[in-house]
Amino acid sequence: MPGTAFTPVAVPHQSLPFLCPGPSLLVSRAIAPTAGDPIPDIPAGGRYRGNVLLTAKGAAVLLIDLQERLVPAIHDGDVMVARSARLAEAAALLDVPVLATEQYPKGLGHTVPELTAYPSATLAKTAFSASTAPGFDGLIPAGTREIIIAGCEAHVCVMQTVLGLLGSRLRVILAADATGSRDPADKALAIDRARQHGAEVVSTEMVLFEWLRDASHPAFRSVQKLLK
Repeated sequence: MPGTAFTPVAVPHQSLPFLCPGPSLLVSRAIAPTAGDPIPDIPAGGRYRGNVLLTAKGAAVLLIDLQERLVPAIHDGDVMVARSARLAEAAALLDVPVLATEQYPKGLGHTVPELTAYPSATLAKTAFSASTAPGFDGLIPAGTREIIIAGCEAHVCVMQTVLGLLGSRLRVILAADATGSRDPADKALAIDRARQHGAEVVSTEMVLFEWLRDASHPAFRSVQKLLK
């Protein structure tokens, strides 16, 4: 699993260049659409009414703005990155697509080295909600029914993306331990708000075990190693 260390960089609150000009751009290699089962209807802002357990089939992982100049400013940012890597590595083992976004990479840098090996495509954006950024529809593979979201900041780009997707036909899952904000109070408020509006809040370990379902799964031991 990738483990390249990054050098922390102090980023004052006022200096984070979130507001910036420029179009969104889809980079890295494109994802070829694949046939999938029909997507269940989910009422806008409502609760998911299908099978409650998460499933690897039809799932995708979305890593939000885990970037070189932003991550060092996040409270417990190393934990957030480690849990995101755990989720992404398990996704790779179970053939679950991993996608990423980068907020104004010219100012905030690119995805941290620990995670660069995982995304099959990355969307550069300026919109806080990735769901409204040009190119987002092409980022998510055809047939995706469940999307597991991780990243930062929890109360800005992560929350706005979650809320934006709740009006879609996707089941939206927020991996709380793989998200972060500069102020942990902001993270707590974001998680609470996302839950109030219908997002499912889980831990990365919950996702992994639900994807596996059974200790007899061929990938069980490989995934289990990620939890040590």
